[in-house]
Amino acid sequence: MRSDLDRLMKEREIDWAIVVGSPRDSADMYYLSNGARVGHSYLLKEQGRSPILVYTPMERDEAKKSGLQTISTVDLLGASGVRSINAYEYNLNLITEAFRRFGVHGRVAFYGHWDLNPGLAVILSLRRRVRGVEIVEEQGRSIFAEARITKE
Repeated sequence: MRSDLDRLMKEREIDWAIVVGSPRDSADMYYLSNGARVGHSYLLKEQGRSPILVYTPMERDEAKKSGLQTISTVDLLGASGVRSINAYEYNLNLITEAFRRFGVHGRVAFYGHWDLNPGLAVILSLRRRVRGVEIVEEQGRSIFAEARITKE
């Protein structure tokens, strides 16, 4: 159950869970976004708080259907930041700004669906760029897989 997530995060000493991908490609994103039909997005879930959905502006209406707090990529980076650079720089800048804006700190775990090499490059760069964040991994069944075992 979704209500188990905070308990699981506490047990595993995860302060923030970051979910990457689209609900179509990621069961974790689908589960946490309440099935909202958004494309590639980010969800930031702090232990004890409701998730925040970061979406692209053209998906504003679908993002609202999630019932979550939402913010667009343009609101985070500005219009010039969204059109810039390359996918690596864009994702790194977007996540860095989301971490700054929402005060992401402590032990942070990543979930969802992301091409392995680009995702790993961003995560490793975050370790160097963002102070006060420890990237952690889970081995075995994730908090989301564990929470989905029990139906709501």
